Amino acid sequence: VEGYVSAGQTQRMLLSDVSQSWGRKVAYPAGMREVLLSEVVRCSKRIVAGAMAFQLGGEEKLLTKCHHEATGPPLKSFLFDVPTGQEASPFAAYAQHALRALQHVNSTFSGLDLHNRVALVVPDLEFRESFRPELQKALAAAFPQRRFRFVDAVRASADLGRGRSCAEADTKMDLEGQEQGSGEEGDREEEASEWLVLDSIHQMDGLERLIVVGVGLDSIIDSQDAATGRCNKPEDESTTLATRSMLYRAMTRAHLMFLVVNEFMRGGWLEFLGSVRLREDEAFDSKAALQRSEVQAVEGVVKARLSALVGDAAEELGLSLSEAAATVLTGEVAARHERGQDEGKAIEAVLRQWQYEAQVATEALEKAMVKLGLRELVGTTLAALSGPFALALHRGEVVELVAAASDIVKKQGAKQHDMKIADALEVATRNANREKMDGKVAKALQSRVSMAVDKGETIESAARSVIEEWATVEEDIRRRVQRYVEMLTNQDGFDLSKLEQDAAISACEGENVEDAARRAVSKCHAKCTETQVDTALRSAILAPRSGGPVCQAGGRARLRDLAGKPELNGAEAELVDFLVRGRWSAEVEFKSKKIRITVKPVNLEALSEPGSEPEAQAALLEALPALQAQALAKVKRSRPVAEAVAEVVKSWRVEAAQVASALQVLALQREFHLDMQALQRLTRSAVDRLWRGSGSAAGSGADGGGGLGTVTEDGGLMPMPAEGLGDGEGENGGEEGAGGEQQDAQEQQAGPSLEEVIDEVLNDWMQGESAIQRDIAQIRAALEAAAKSQRVLLTDGAMESLQQRVEVALRRKDSLEVAVDAAIKEWHRQVVRKQVQQTVWDPSGNETRQITGVVRFMPFKHSGPELFDYVMLMNVFTMLPFQSLGVLARVCKRWRGVANDPSWKPDLVAYAWGDADLTGMSEACPKPTLLELSITRKIINIHCADAATFVVTEAGEAWFWGKSWLQDFEEAPDCREPTRLDELRDVVAVTTSPAGYFHERSRLPGYPCAALTRSGSLYTWGLNLTGGLLHDTRAVERPRKVDKTCDVWRSSAERVLHVGLGLDYMVLCLERTGQRLQAAAEGGVGVTSSAVLTCGTFSRHQGPPHELHEWEELRGVHVKTLVAGSFHCCALTTRGELYTWGHEAGTDGANGNLLGHGERTGEWTRGNIERGLPANLAWFPPPRLVECEGFGPVAEVKCSSYTTAAILVDGRVFSWGDCDGNALGHEHQACDRPRWLRSLRWHRVAHGAVAYTNAAVATQEGRVFVWGGNYWDGGIAQGRNSQSTTEVHWQGVPSCYKCSAVALGHRHGLLVFHKQP
Repeated sequence: VEGYVSAGQTQRMLLSDVSQSWGRKVAYPAGMREVLLSEVVRCSKRIVAGAMAFQLGGEEKLLTKCHHEATGPPLKSFLFDVPTGQEASPFAAYAQHALRALQHVNSTFSGLDLHNRVALVVPDLEFRESFRPELQKALAAAFPQRRFRFVDAVRASADLGRGRSCAEADTKMDLEGQEQGSGEEGDREEEASEWLVLDSIHQMDGLERLIVVGVGLDSIIDSQDAATGRCNKPEDESTTLATRSMLYRAMTRAHLMFLVVNEFMRGGWLEFLGSVRLREDEAFDSKAALQRSEVQAVEGVVKARLSALVGDAAEELGLSLSEAAATVLTGEVAARHERGQDEGKAIEAVLRQWQYEAQVATEALEKAMVKLGLRELVGTTLAALSGPFALALHRGEVVELVAAASDIVKKQGAKQHDMKIADALEVATRNANREKMDGKVAKALQSRVSMAVDKGETIESAARSVIEEWATVEEDIRRRVQRYVEMLTNQDGFDLSKLEQDAAISACEGENVEDAARRAVSKCHAKCTETQVDTALRSAILAPRSGGPVCQAGGRARLRDLAGKPELNGAEAELVDFLVRGRWSAEVEFKSKKIRITVKPVNLEALSEPGSEPEAQAALLEALPALQAQALAKVKRSRPVAEAVAEVVKSWRVEAAQVASALQVLALQREFHLDMQALQRLTRSAVDRLWRGSGSAAGSGADGGGGLGTVTEDGGLMPMPAEGLGDGEGENGGEEGAGGEQQDAQEQQAGPSLEEVIDEVLNDWMQGESAIQRDIAQIRAALEAAAKSQRVLLTDGAMESLQQRVEVALRRKDSLEVAVDAAIKEWHRQVVRKQVQQTVWDPSGNETRQITGVVRFMPFKHSGPELFDYVMLMNVFTMLPFQSLGVLARVCKRWRGVANDPSWKPDLVAYAWGDADLTGMSEACPKPTLLELSITRKIINIHCADAATFVVTEAGEAWFWGKSWLQDFEEAPDCREPTRLDELRDVVAVTTSPAGYFHERSRLPGYPCAALTRSGSLYTWGLNLTGGLLHDTRAVERPRKVDKTCDVWRSSAERVLHVGLGLDYMVLCLERTGQRLQAAAEGGVGVTSSAVLTCGTFSRHQGPPHELHEWEELRGVHVKTLVAGSFHCCALTTRGELYTWGHEAGTDGANGNLLGHGERTGEWTRGNIERGLPANLAWFPPPRLVECEGFGPVAEVKCSSYTTAAILVDGRVFSWGDCDGNALGHEHQACDRPRWLRSLRWHRVAHGAVAYTNAAVATQEGRVFVWGGNYWDGGIAQGRNSQSTTEVHWQGVPSCYKCSAVALGHRHGLLVFHKQP
């Protein structure tokens, strides 16, 4: 700008908005007058109010107002979840939801011509290039009668409104780069299309449109960046502050309507849009909107006022405070005031202390200056040095006063000396009529002058000598650099002045002038070549695919040159998998039958490949560093850049397709699932290792810094061992021009095989994933324990959010206990219990299921006096039947707003189905029906017995309905409706023997039950045939507290952490404390914090019941939960390890090992006897880890009589045990070890349940899948024809709820829904 300013002729007006920057102070030229503009002309009132959430300026931004009275429509959000799966494309998802946004525009302004009135703003050009073709396809399908054309901001702005045919040239090009016609025909085609502006936010700066759609602009808030106000680099648009700026700029581009389309990002700037609700019953009012805005102004005003008071008091005392000192002192005054001290006295005390410390600092510095003979500093720099020194003294950073003052003075003296040398050099340079030297050259010359002065020369004489000597060297450097540059055939990108400066720096540092010149030219040549390769690669990647398709799994190819089966030549085949032995597995139709054959790649001609062009481009861009290294290696051997780039891109595509398919095959064999992100990452790694191992990257790897050798006399490249330059190709480096083809052949030298590389890459990934999942399991176990102890209901989304916070705290070296406690407290503080009411944003377009209610950024206040009538209606609606909300919503807008508002609805609701005696509603429900108890009570835990249900509420109550735990007992009647168990208080968990079949089930007169309180007390009741309930009677009619004192447990001193009940046994996890810990340590047993005990029997047919027995294998193991099957037991640790023990087959003889330890051998019996176990325990295997390939850390385990299902931390499901009735959900009949349910591999399962031969799981997306149920009676899966997993559906559940868990009994069950705020 300053270059166009002429004194007395030009006037400047600079328009700037700090909110459009990253928050840094705007630097204006000196002498300009600053004027604050606070009125907005071009935007609607709602856009101004919406943009204020991202506007900087604290309280002052509330002064911003509109120059008009146009309210405008609400801002609209379309938040969505990016689909997962092999075929999922994030850009396709963005296109579909951007289409929804445009359809909303079309329906809101029916009949409006959108030509050049709508702008779709994206974060960058790469996003635009991937997003554009997907949106183009979506628009063509949705609006077949309309023609849309995407134009960039430059072209759209060049349209001066004279019509659509006023292009500057006859030939028109759209963003796709396709010719649109010319002359009259092109004008007619141009007139028939509606322009939609599609460009990056940078290109839209300073431009506006009537309607703006912000697409993909959000990112996760980095609290550290936001707090420090820093960004990594100016072009980095992924940082916190840059994202805020982009959102603000995008909003303020719109005149009338703004819409945002973004994937939901937990912890992102737009996360709050899932926790707000548009008040349709209230018209927009600017003043009301400002009152609802949360600008955190009070704290800022208080701090500003206090800072002013401190400054005034310091001025009265004659103290000069730097900005840093004022900040520190103001903070101390605030702290004293908060502790109760009078504000004036606090200021006085702090400033008096500062005055004393400033005097001490000044005196110490003055004495040091005199002692070191630097008296001249007393008058010039003493005042400047004393301020920072006093602040360091005040902060306690000064250990020894005299020594610290001496160091400061010495540094200042050296600085003064350097300044004198610099001044002398400047004078000598000017006297020699030379240009002033800056940077490293100037520093090097100063160093030479300093060395001469140390030898006795004066500064002025040494400066003259150095400048005269340097003039000769500089001329020599200039001549040699020019000569080397002239030797090169390609001089594009060379800056001679920069080359001379680089060579001069090296020469100043002591390098030979010849070598310095040659090195500078060589490095520049290498850098230019790298730039050319990078540009060519990006162009090749982003250009429409050239060279035809390549063979990929799922694509089609033509068979050719098959010697063994010539009859198949010419036939088309579908490529299934690439096998690690270097063959494609393909399906081909031959004689009306499909046959599968293995084919070498050379015998295939690719015809088509799956996936979209943007996906392929994105994968190549991710692999750009490896592609650059390969292309540079080829260019280094005198291959043309274009040819090298084309070869590398083609080679990468071929090998990447083979590797990706082989990885998927091997992962499935190892019971692992690779999502698309992991598959792409591993594919890049594997191909990179293959290329490096085969020697094809050897050339680039030898260069170290990427250099291409040094210039020789004949214009070629000569290797020169030096820092930043490799030795190229060794002794033959100078002959590469003639030997390029020979070297390319050598690239194919033997390296690691495809099988070895894939095995290594997959093993590394599996080990890393397992370690990550163990850490996640431990964090989640701690969070679950904390939530259980406080009876807090955490949704899966909230759990994931808290887990991330704990991970951050652990990286700061906080202990797990401290991190979890802080996360839970923060959750209590931040959780949005009720959706925030406002009139700016309409979030009804959101389709995300990830909303947690825990938001990092909320720009609206949670309450206000105007909400009284609204809250009153909510309180009334809570007393009305849940099912009546649909009728109430039709009364008026206000009632509809309250009825549809999820904020006042319960966090958990349950829908039950089953026989009339079991649903809790006194009637049979063939389909899931709302359980009224879940509306009237806050339920936190649900447990299904065989023919009954128990629930625990937030208040610690236990409720029951269904068949009684004792038949024909007056004190234990059946209950068709929920009944409270009055004996139980402060309960955290209730359990019973599992729902599951065994031959004696019908003859049992009841079942055992147990409950745990928050204090660790144990209550048991029900059928007690083997004494496993630790009471003397065979039938315990009502819940009774267990009071036990024996060698292994004293119930009065050691609380119960977990409890499980099998058919005839009970398992406990105890917390060891006090004398027992001390005795264990003294006896050499080792201090343990927990113990696992069982009593009863795993099978009444194999010996009498056993008394309480402690299992040594689990002593001190941190148990997360105990889960009991009828005949076996599972202990899940906080690290996700699973121990099982008990009966391997059960009383009916299961066809699979219930413990999951492999084929039953009976080896453990002799070992148990030798260990001295009682005879009635020697029959059963002791606790042992469940281990098999692919089986990682476990998040949850469920047991029936003969079936066990484990849900892993990564969302996979494994099952084992008896396969009757398809109870396991997979094809393995004799299942002695955990087997993966591959049918669920595209879903992340959150929770599940098993009962009899039925099983069900709920995914993180809220979908429910069932299997089994085709053999015996009952269950939600009854009557299904499929033997595999099947998705079930339901109706009538409010849209704000997501199914998160399932509970199953024999002929009943419940779907559990958590509210998504």
